[in-house]
Amino acid sequence: MDKMKYADCKALVAFSGTITDSESQITKADEGDLNDHKERDDGIKGAFDTDSYQVLIVASKFQTGFDQPKLVAMYVDKRLDGVLAVQTLSRLNRTFPGKDKTFVLDFRNKPEDILNSFLPFYRTAKLSGITDRNLVHTLREKLDQAGVYLWSEVEVFAKAYFDPKGKQAAIQHPLKQAHDRYKEHKQEEQELFRGEPWDDPNDRLSAIIKKMNEVFSGNLSDADFRGYATTLIGKMVDDPMLQEQAKANDTAESFSNGAYEQKLTGAVVDALESHGAMADQALKHPRVFKGLASLLLDEVYRQLREKAEV
Repeated sequence: MDKMKYADCKALVAFSGTITDSESQITKADEGDLNDHKERDDGIKGAFDTDSYQVLIVASKFQTGFDQPKLVAMYVDKRLDGVLAVQTLSRLNRTFPGKDKTFVLDFRNKPEDILNSFLPFYRTAKLSGITDRNLVHTLREKLDQAGVYLWSEVEVFAKAYFDPKGKQAAIQHPLKQAHDRYKEHKQEEQELFRGEPWDDPNDRLSAIIKKMNEVFSGNLSDADFRGYATTLIGKMVDDPMLQEQAKANDTAESFSNGAYEQKLTGAVVDALESHGAMADQALKHPRVFKGLASLLLDEVYRQLREKAEV
């Protein structure tokens, strides 16, 4: 801003710990040392809410508990995935008079990776098209009965989340308690809580086969799809590298960022002789391969985790 001589734009910085930068001749400086009036933590939030500052430069801070409705643009120069991407980009979703659009310029992340980060949280959002007003209450009763969270924790979370001066630790504490209980539940109970009651492997495979009709073209039968899906899943479940990666990742989405697609490509090549028509489409057309990878991901991850008894 100094270089371009912008006179109507001032910035604040926010980060944890200290930094040292020989080029700028800064040694062990914290955020207050770099701000005009030594603003730190909540002081930064208050100063940014005034007309004195228009830009906030942040490093691993204010990704939750920072509700500034005036935010309209975000410039991202950091790898974001999973819940971190959702929390960070959601800083822009507060409403404000005259704010009719938002803008994100991302230098580091691929659009499909950001989409995959949001899908677990929004893919089952179907209530808007349902007229049964009791459905929400029924859903809450089922979630309450699962024993994952206590209502007192919900109240503590809500109070901290909607408090303009709420601390990140106060928001995360009740979530961690609920998450710990969730991890203690059996896998079937976890799936029911998430709204994914797929208990029968045959039902899961049937659902995959039904969707494979939308991915592949040509005169292919359900038996063809079943044989192909079973072959590919079996090859990947037996792969030692994928077994280790499944154990190390708590979600299918994070698991998919590893060697999953590479190993799927190998499995498709290995199945060329026995399933030539589908293998040929998957290798020649990226859309078909991506669709196949998406269809098989959850089942491959599930079986790998079951095999490792995670």
